Amino acid sequence: MPSSNEQSLAIQPANFIRNIVAEDLASGKHKAVVTRFPPEPNGYLHIGHAKSICLNFGVARDFGGVCHLRFDDTNPAKEDIEYTESIKSSVRWLGFDWGEHQYYASDYFQQLYDWAEHLIQQGKAYVDDLSAEEIRAHRGTLTEPGKESPWRQRIAEENLDLFRRMKAGEFPDASKVLRAKIDMAAPNINLRDPVMYRILRATHPHTGDAWCIYPMYDYAHGQSDAIEGVTHSICTLEFEDHKPLYDWFLQNLPVPATPKQYEFARLNLTYTVMSKRRLLQLVQDGDVSGWDDPRMPTLVGLRRRGYTPEAIRTFCERIGVGRSDSWIDMSILEDCVREYLNNSARRVMAVLQPLRLVIGTGPAQSSYLRLAQLYASRLEHRGIAVDLVPHPRPQDALQHMKPGDGAIDVTFAQGLYAPAHATPTPADGVQALAVIGHEIIWVFAREDIADMGQLRGRRIATSVADSSNRIAADLLLTHLRIRPDEVEFVPEVGDSALAALTEGRVDAVVHVATGDSQTANALARLNGVHILGMERAGALAARERRLWPVVMPQGSIELRSQLPPRDLPTMVTLTHLLVRPGLHPALQRALLDVAGELHVMSGFLETPGRYPTTVGSDFPVSPVALQHARGERPWMETLLPFGTAQRAELFLYAVLPLGLLGVALLLRAPRYIDWRVDAALQHIYGEVRFMEEDLSRQPAHKPVSLQPLLERLDTLERQVAQMQLPNRYAGRGYTLRQHLYETRQRLIAMYAI
Repeated sequence: MPSSNEQSLAIQPANFIRNIVAEDLASGKHKAVVTRFPPEPNGYLHIGHAKSICLNFGVARDFGGVCHLRFDDTNPAKEDIEYTESIKSSVRWLGFDWGEHQYYASDYFQQLYDWAEHLIQQGKAYVDDLSAEEIRAHRGTLTEPGKESPWRQRIAEENLDLFRRMKAGEFPDASKVLRAKIDMAAPNINLRDPVMYRILRATHPHTGDAWCIYPMYDYAHGQSDAIEGVTHSICTLEFEDHKPLYDWFLQNLPVPATPKQYEFARLNLTYTVMSKRRLLQLVQDGDVSGWDDPRMPTLVGLRRRGYTPEAIRTFCERIGVGRSDSWIDMSILEDCVREYLNNSARRVMAVLQPLRLVIGTGPAQSSYLRLAQLYASRLEHRGIAVDLVPHPRPQDALQHMKPGDGAIDVTFAQGLYAPAHATPTPADGVQALAVIGHEIIWVFAREDIADMGQLRGRRIATSVADSSNRIAADLLLTHLRIRPDEVEFVPEVGDSALAALTEGRVDAVVHVATGDSQTANALARLNGVHILGMERAGALAARERRLWPVVMPQGSIELRSQLPPRDLPTMVTLTHLLVRPGLHPALQRALLDVAGELHVMSGFLETPGRYPTTVGSDFPVSPVALQHARGERPWMETLLPFGTAQRAELFLYAVLPLGLLGVALLLRAPRYIDWRVDAALQHIYGEVRFMEEDLSRQPAHKPVSLQPLLERLDTLERQVAQMQLPNRYAGRGYTLRQHLYETRQRLIAMYAI
């Protein structure tokens, strides 16, 4: 069942163009209606085009006809395939379809050229050598006729030869034009030998470099309508002065049909730029982010702003079609949008979570992403909304926690990414909540490499330069006194490193991962590959605080690889739970609680209860984490669940104090009013007493000197009249007014003497 908006569009109000179409069909002048929407592909469509689209397609739809979409692509210097595709997309978005009737003016270039030769042979067109400026000067003004060109009287054969040579590319750009020979004294300037063709060497988006001469819009437009059999050529009023030229070409060419042009008033919208040239300037100057900037009046911009096609169609219906220019207020368009959304937009009610965390992780196959999902699940049970933001590399999330970014609240990182200096500082804008585990630095090598000292001159897979694999490899090789230029680093990691080692493209792989890493397990199972131990691991750990020595007992390694029949000394780097310094303390405590739940299990290199901890952190430790490690936390969070505790703290420390303050103010308000009223009454009583003393000192025979006292008395009486005294002050107010009355009587008596 059609919606109310679709029903309203199906019954269009009458206008003069629809009346003309109806009369033409009723009289038999036309058996079917054919309209066209002919945009130039030199920009994006704006709201002004929507009126023409709705009119042309709407008339064809309502009268059972067809509407063509024809691109008037006669100026390749300003046209682009991007504009063509955007126009088609916008027309479809508005709800209209042209079916198989998509055309280009360039499809008719050969026919237009042949008809131009026909006019030359008839003596109705000639090749002119005047420049554009000279043609403009010869055209005359609205009150003065134009001057004929010196080349206007060329014979047809010479004009035909020159025109064909123009087509062959013998002349430079803009050196010659083809003009129609009409009347240089015509009142309508458009009939004063208008230009039909100009030389322009530019690659056409549709025809390529097939042509170097291109027809002018006024010449191509009407003939394209005739070729397509358009019955009603509907355009805006600025083309009204071009209508005689439109008809002249149709009358003097052997066209298959004679369409008729009808003009209507264009859309003028208040506070809106409706010029493609101006809009293009805004885009090119960088004043907007593009044609689809929501501030732009383009259809793609309005779409991004939230306008619907139904609302725009309703707007075009509501403003009507007439022949008088007028301005439409922007509020009408906005009202159409509100009206449509009021009937169609879904309404929901939701409570937004006051606390939200953004956890940055590595890619989909990263173990950190799986860990972040566990944290998110536990945190959401505590009433904290969590967003997970994957990154191409695990270390990328750490970069978004630097000062000035703040896009990520929480992430996981190895100690290898900590500052290399001995004492970590908060300069990097990252703090550690806890050390939650460790990752082993695995070195897998071919069997012919007995120890790490033999890696000199070998090819080593270590991923990219700033990765943890590469950082670990640099530290190990430096410890063995192997310079970076003595090995060849290959940027392979994961499955690609596995394949490289299998195919012999590398001799060793350095991989930093946990003991249950899939890549480590796969590398350890390769035939002819074994794990290398780290010599003098303790000496390396003494120099590099980001690495810790570990001895893996033979019996505890479960990789089932070709392991040496002895314990394996190696290095590990600590895994950290990191936060940005400004993160709310309550959220940090919630993260620590989750860390305590998730990291209680110990691996084959860990002792029970070792993680999470703040001991040995390679990053500066958050003060909240230190307080948490000492068992210090708000007393409310020790009694209640996290979400309930936050609401209770909000009530206890914010709502309750404000409420008590309000009650106190209400209780103190009467006393405050008493102070104000007492002060006002005391002031007026004092003024009355001063006046009475002044009256007693005034000589009775000088009434003029009483004028200032009378003015003071008038002021006091006005002040008393404006005072709104509480009922309990009624007696004092009455006494005060009595004193003022008596004082006035004394003044009157002294005037009478």
